[in-house]
Amino acid sequence: MVSVSQPVGPVDVAVIGFPGDAESPAILRSIADAVDSGTVRVLDVAIVRRVDADEVVVRDLESGDDVGFAIDFPGLVSEEEALEIGGQIAPGEAAAVIVWENVWAARVGSAIRDAGGQLLTLERLPREDSDAMVQLINDDNDNDEGVQ
Repeated sequence: MVSVSQPVGPVDVAVIGFPGDAESPAILRSIADAVDSGTVRVLDVAIVRRVDADEVVVRDLESGDDVGFAIDFPGLVSEEEALEIGGQIAPGEAAAVIVWENVWAARVGSAIRDAGGQLLTLERLPREDSDAMVQLINDDNDNDEGVQ
């Protein structure tokens, strides 16, 4: 039986498409940094590659020196799910399927509950919206600098 530490934070699953190989050393290093900082716990990572119209190759990454961080539940993404993802990408493309626990949110959530708080709503802004918000703030700050 697998033992899971409590509290468990929200779990995200991301499927990230790539025009070629999905196993970038820079990406693996950035994930390792997030794990080392205690921000996330990686539960599973699968690499799906569409070789041609008829062939999809799935590689479930394992913990250790290959990736530089622990993967706590390899195989969580089923081969059936990975093959389905592979069927949706073009030949010559790849996808990384990453499942992670937001450890930081578990700690914050525990503190909120201990204080009697309750999450009422949670939304994730699309990247385009957050980029537009940052641009708006920067534009506003640039306009304020000219006012004395």
